[in-house]
Amino acid sequence: MLVYGNAHRDPRVRQSAEELAANGYEVDVFGVALQNVSSGLSTVNDVHIYILPLVNRLSVAFKQLWPLMRGRMPQWNGGTRSSGLAILFYWLWVLRLGLVRRYHIIHCHEHQPMPVAWLLARMKRVPWIYDAHEPLPANRTGRGRKASMAIRIEEAFLRRADAVITVGGRLAKELRDRGAKEVVVIGSWKRLEQFRLPTAVRQEIRQKLNIPQDALAVVYIGVLQPDRRIAPLLEAAADAPDIHIIIGGYGPDEPLVTDMAQQHTNIHWLGAVPLDDVARYTAAGDAIYYCLNPNAHIAYYSTPNKLFEALAAGRPVIALHNVGELSDILEDVGAGVWLNHPTKENVLDAFEQLRDPARHAALQEAARKGGDRYHWGIAAQRLLDLYGRLMA
Repeated sequence: MLVYGNAHRDPRVRQSAEELAANGYEVDVFGVALQNVSSGLSTVNDVHIYILPLVNRLSVAFKQLWPLMRGRMPQWNGGTRSSGLAILFYWLWVLRLGLVRRYHIIHCHEHQPMPVAWLLARMKRVPWIYDAHEPLPANRTGRGRKASMAIRIEEAFLRRADAVITVGGRLAKELRDRGAKEVVVIGSWKRLEQFRLPTAVRQEIRQKLNIPQDALAVVYIGVLQPDRRIAPLLEAAADAPDIHIIIGGYGPDEPLVTDMAQQHTNIHWLGAVPLDDVARYTAAGDAIYYCLNPNAHIAYYSTPNKLFEALAAGRPVIALHNVGELSDILEDVGAGVWLNHPTKENVLDAFEQLRDPARHAALQEAARKGGDRYHWGIAAQRLLDLYGRLMA
């Protein structure tokens, strides 16, 4: 598997790689080190993860170059992946390691590794898969020369992929319309056994955070940036001290969150949450908050991890109405607590719905039934079936 990013932090990469490894495949993942992420080789749940150090200083980069081209894995804490030179370096490194190993399928996550995935597959005469995590034209249009080049790269190699995997139905249709041969929807669905945890876990987390066991708690764990509309949630919590907010993540809105957490004891700041701990904090809450800006480039296609974490855990979602495929799914399963606009007043109205025991119980039951329809067991079978067809 090729991913031009942090393979340890990406739940989609981790989940698919671990599923393949659990079913007898030997899986190597080639990623890159971001800031404060160690490079080198590690093995997680039988998946071999190779992380390339990409660094800012050329002097350090050239010191890394020779051992990397010899197939060794030097250690490095930190790095960057922003430049075209860094991407070229990543491609060369993948070729160097990939050509000396025997692979039966090349699985390319997102667009950056597409050229080297195609080339490596051609050289080894094996099929390759493009795994589209997001709508690239919608996300990159109008954002400069690099964005235009990214769209052209995807366009050039999309038709050459033996199969395409993507996250939802809307994006699957677009990829088919653009010429993809075979498109399989494998959503970012979750393992039910990881999210349907015993009551003792909920009690433990609440005790740790000093949240009363019978209090209502709303969870948001993810990227902290303006288009996630975090501010109305925090402002509403400031006016509703009986509602507790469990919030974690990273991003430019982190100072806003930490300031509000210092001022209000019902806002519980977790910092960056390890991927393996997300389910535990989700279980401690009574609802999940996810309000993507409807004007965001990816809004129309949105099927976020937060949605499927909520359904797997049996938790309703506070969300903006008529925003993306997320709204379609929540409408279908009946687990949405809707906001017409992302304002403090509307979030307070959502809190009021959750305070009604009968309404809250109905929403949780709907979410649980939704989780029975959108879970990793279904996605895993689609993934294994696709691999089986390509290797036949």
